[in-house]
Amino acid sequence: MHCWTTNRFMAVVVACLLLTAGCLDFSLPEKVDSDDMDADADTDTDTDTDTDTDTDTDTDTDTDTDTDTDTDTDTDTDTDTDTDTETDTDTETDTDTETDTDTGNDTGTSCESDTDCAEYGMWCDDGDCEPCNVDQHCGDDCEDCTSANNVCDVDGSQCVACTDGADCTLGNWCNANTCVPCDTPDYCGPEGQACVSCTGHAPFCGPDRTCVDCLDDGDCTLGNWCENNDCVPCDTADHCGPEGQECVACTGDTPICGPGRECVACLVDSDCTLGNWCNANACVPCDTADHCGPEGQECVACSGSTPVCGSDRTCNSDLCEDGEAEQVFSSNMMGCAGSVTWDNRNTLCASGSVSCTALQWVEGRNGMAPTHNYWTDDDLRYNGTSSACWVSTTEGDSCGSRPMRVCVDTSDPEGNQCNWINCGYGASTPNEYFGGCAGNTTAGTLCCL
Repeated sequence: MHCWTTNRFMAVVVACLLLTAGCLDFSLPEKVDSDDMDADADTDTDTDTDTDTDTDTDTDTDTDTDTDTDTDTDTDTDTDTDTDTETDTDTETDTDTETDTDTGNDTGTSCESDTDCAEYGMWCDDGDCEPCNVDQHCGDDCEDCTSANNVCDVDGSQCVACTDGADCTLGNWCNANTCVPCDTPDYCGPEGQACVSCTGHAPFCGPDRTCVDCLDDGDCTLGNWCENNDCVPCDTADHCGPEGQECVACTGDTPICGPGRECVACLVDSDCTLGNWCNANACVPCDTADHCGPEGQECVACSGSTPVCGSDRTCNSDLCEDGEAEQVFSSNMMGCAGSVTWDNRNTLCASGSVSCTALQWVEGRNGMAPTHNYWTDDDLRYNGTSSACWVSTTEGDSCGSRPMRVCVDTSDPEGNQCNWINCGYGASTPNEYFGGCAGNTTAGTLCCL
């Protein structure tokens, strides 16, 4: 009986050993690469909350309560189908509660401070490493541009003063990342005001940084010049010229810009020196009854008992230019001897007097006969015959440029000739001492006030 009991006991032991052998796993553990870097995307839905979506170097210190105890340093893809789900190169079925402590630096996501991203040239923005291309984090050194009131350039490579006009103060614009004054036609505006583009009638940016018509004379059309940044007509002594012509400075004898925008000597008498007056924008001697006076003296108007301006440029009563009347028929009519053609007849009369008409001679000679041959102001025609002749302004034959005139005889002291003499005015009688005319080219002049 002792033997059976012993045998039975041994059988039980063997059976237990066999059963135990069936439960034990004698398979060799899978080889683990100690240099594996975990670049997987882990989705953990186990009791610990793990969500690994990064590609990084993970050193996981897992405290797992498993039927087996694993210490994994993986760079493989784990697929966890337990409460947390991991994607690994091996497939594990975990029923444990896992606590992961990740100490890796993720270049795309995870960070707690800028230091975690520094080695990648990035900065930490709300838990993610972001490129240094913003104003507070710019360039290779992730510099804070705002500390110097700067901005990060468009390439994100360096801090600059500006990238567009909005970065500059009013009255300045962004040129090559630098704020510069708005003093160009494209960007024009004074400090503190918005810059504008100069166009139309004001295409230039002026000294005060406002849009203007011109900066210099060359900006204006011909006949205009730039005055205070406006194109104005050339009608001043410094800038004189008609529209369409180049402006010039008036100097010398013509120092004034005249009404026609040409350089002239004068506009008024006071523009001339004493003894001269302004006649048609030219300074001329004061030798007329209206302007009489010698050089260096103020000009006056001759009147009263001295109505004419004599050859000495003084007012007197002599109507002849030389101041020596050969005959005085009245204070208003005098005979001035000479030898001039009809078209020069008035040169023998003093200023203020002119050649008399034929009718003035007839009515004003006071019965006196001439002592010299004299031109009248009329183009007198001849009528009749040499022994019975008369003159008329409307009837008879023309003498051309040698009209009939007053004759003393066929010749006078100055050598002037008359072919016909003793002709009447409008009729052959009475004798009014007219005569002439063919080949008789010269005479003196009857001068009247």
